[in-house]
Amino acid sequence: MCPDLPGFMSFRRRVTKRPHLFTRSQNERAFFALCQVHGLPLPKANQDVHGREADFYWVERQLVFEIDAWHTHGNRRSFEGDRLKDEHYEDHGIRVRRVTDTRLHGEPDAVAARVRRALGSHP
Repeated sequence: MCPDLPGFMSFRRRVTKRPHLFTRSQNERAFFALCQVHGLPLPKANQDVHGREADFYWVERQLVFEIDAWHTHGNRRSFEGDRLKDEHYEDHGIRVRRVTDTRLHGEPDAVAARVRRALGSHP
């Protein structure tokens, strides 16, 4: 669970009723809760974007956010794969931002500010 973000439990109940908010991990649920708490527009989650699955995608902003956790991304294969995925999105005109789970949980205000800046810098 993610008890450190206010509103997380009520948000979790609503997510089950909205399939585009489907999450696979605590980090993804925490990112959604962060967006909600900070009044950010909710992205689509785990969506196919030009043949690759994006953690979070704002269609109208052509923006993808990926959450990286050491336990799932801490090896050479994942590192290389993430770079190829970013290139793939960028080749399709989609901006990519990455944030670590450590920053998501430890610096939620800074992460929210980064998301807000990225959403506001739509080309």
